[in-house]
This record gives sequence, structure tokens and C-alpha cells, in this order.
Amino acid sequence: MADIDFNGYLRELNENNNVLKIKFDHTNVMYGGNKYSSSTPNDLENKSNSAGNKINLNNNQNNDLISNNKSMQNSLDDFIASGVDDNTRKLGQGERTAVIYSYKSAFNKLPETADEMADVIKIANGRFPSQTNEPAEKRAKDQFIKIYKRIPDMNDAKDAAAVKVMAYGLRQKAENRNLNSEKAGIKSFKSIFGNNPKTTQDWNAMQAITYSGAVRKPDADGDLLSDEMEKKYGTDPNGSDTDKDGFKDGVEVNSGYNPKGSGKL
Repeated sequence: MADIDFNGYLRELNENNNVLKIKFDHTNVMYGGNKYSSSTPNDLENKSNSAGNKINLNNNQNNDLISNNKSMQNSLDDFIASGVDDNTRKLGQGERTAVIYSYKSAFNKLPETADEMADVIKIANGRFPSQTNEPAEKRAKDQFIKIYKRIPDMNDAKDAAAVKVMAYGLRQKAENRNLNSEKAGIKSFKSIFGNNPKTTQDWNAMQAITYSGAVRKPDADGDLLSDEMEKKYGTDPNGSDTDKDGFKDGVEVNSGYNPKGSGKL
């Protein structure tokens, strides 16, 4: 899978700052029906591509975005070149291409049916796709631990949003993008991982850092189970291995095992 051009992304941010004449204020961000507070752009000017800008993926560098299904290839070409609704047109061609890469990263293939293409559009509009992929969500949960130093609480809307964004690449709606926040998100990513985002999964993680609202929380015993979750599970907040079986409480919970004894949760 091709890496995403970091310098090109920064150029796009700078161009958007100049061309779209963005003024920032405070509003709600939507992820799959959950609201989060975030600074977002106002007065977004529609900068959509015309039908005359249609590209042919067979003739550009995105050779790994070529489908064997001619009809679906046309749908992909149209989506990347022009978008399919008001929001995807505003996202820009680079961001629409990144959405396809996110879909492919999550499901290990390009969309092959109308329903799967509909999931691409949902991802581009910040909505959860209809289909899910367990390995993709497992990778996202592992990435969550690296970023937030704790396991995600999937009953917490912000933690769940972070995992879904990392797993499927859910995009912020164009009208709600905060380009300054995304630059800060890139800096946060680099401070955590020691490098700028490069791969599709890296960029998805940056989106989660920037927009999900998930945060690091106190974990007195360093077992990856936050003090808040220790209360939920009745585990020892000052001992990393409540049942003394050699596995940290957070590791057991993340794997679906009972941290206070034998068996599954």
C-alpha cells in the first residue's frame, strides 16, 4: 500500500488555510451520532472539482487503487475526482483518495459492491460503516494503547470513536475540519511515535488524536487499566495483577479475560 505524502498534506493544509478563508469557532463534531466539542472552521467556501477534472486511476500513481470490476472502477474514479455529495466534494481529491486507502486498509480490499461503496461514502462523512472488521478493530485498540497508555473503554463514546476512526479512517466533515488542530495532531503523533505520520494507519491515528476527544487517564498501578476502569471491574487500583496470575489486569481485560480470577469476562 502506498504511503501518503506528508509534505503534500501540509501543503494542502496551508492551501486550505489560504483558499477557504477559514475562521475558527467552537462547535460540536459528529462521529457516528456521538457529539464531541472541537474548534471547527466557519465560512467554508465550496472548492469542488468539476466533472472535467475526472481522473483515470489506471494512468496515475495510485496503481494499488485499481479494481478488476470496471463498473466499480468508474465509481472509484468518480468518487476520487469529483466526490458524490456536498461534503465529499469539499473534502478535496487528496482526502477522498485517503478515504479509499482507509477502506482498503480496514478490509484488505477495494469496495466491490454498491453496499461497500456506500460504506466508503459513510467513512468520508464521518459515519460508522455498515460492515466491520475484527482484525482492523484489534489493531486500532493496540494503537489506542500506544497513544493513551491504557486500554479503551468501548462503553465510553470518545474511546469508541477513537478506535473506530483508527480502524476505518472516519473523516471529519469538511465544514468541521480544524486545520490548526490537525497540525497540532501531527505534532502529537510525532511526539508519541518519533516520526511524522506516513502510512494510512498513521494518518487514521492522527485523525483520532485530533478529533475523537479521547484522553490519557490516571492509572496508578500502570496496568493499562485506568483507575476509573479499576472501579468498574473491582480490581486492585494499586496492584497491576489483581489475581496474581502473571498477567497485568489491563492486558487480561483487553484480551477478554477475567482480571480477578480464571475464565472469560
